[in-house]
Amino acid sequence: MASRSLLVTTILKISELPEFLPSSRYPTLKDVYIYLLYKLKVPLISHTARHRETLINRLEGLFAVFSDNINSHRQLNWNKFLKTDWALSLVGLPTDFQNLLITIIIAKVLMYRIVNNLRSQKLEILIVLDEASTMFKKWHEQREGNYLLLDYLAQSREFGVGFLISTQTLSTLPISLLANTGIKVIVGGSGSGMDYDIFASATGITPEQKTYLKQLTNPGQACVKDPRYPHVFTLKVPHFVE
Repeated sequence: MASRSLLVTTILKISELPEFLPSSRYPTLKDVYIYLLYKLKVPLISHTARHRETLINRLEGLFAVFSDNINSHRQLNWNKFLKTDWALSLVGLPTDFQNLLITIIIAKVLMYRIVNNLRSQKLEILIVLDEASTMFKKWHEQREGNYLLLDYLAQSREFGVGFLISTQTLSTLPISLLANTGIKVIVGGSGSGMDYDIFASATGITPEQKTYLKQLTNPGQACVKDPRYPHVFTLKVPHFVE
């Protein structure tokens, strides 16, 4: 949490520098890296120095994988960018780097909507996070108390930003994540008994309904929390011809 706070503080400091104010150019991660490496003066034996070293190491890891793809100085039209569909694969990237990059992207999307006061009662932007158990863990919430990504999820609905989060292990997810999730779907045959208990607790069903849920959700079937709950349906996988 302290390292991420230093990142945000550094971005704000850089954005107020003379070379950025006239051009209205937003600092890139390369600007942050250069500032941390050469311009931020802190005692070598201090907590800030340790957090600075953590940020430098993570940024160097991102640069090694993505090169200049995330450091373009071109003026980006975020409104146009957010209205397009795009996918980002983070295969092979260490978990810490994945989490940092995802946090930055979600922060930029949400901050753009907040700064421009783009409140909406309907879904304007959908962010899909697959294998999200690496990003949201119980110990994140317990250790840090107020996890940054969970804060974004709590604010996103007001500004028309929705999340579709999938994971194979419900038992590892923070409780506040389940509390902020509107629609919950569990797929039968893939979860453990504890996953059913957590799903039942998060949706407020009775013990009888939970037993009904365990008996009917075989592999290929799922249960969704909706007005007909518990409503079991069959997942149809389309047949693809090569």
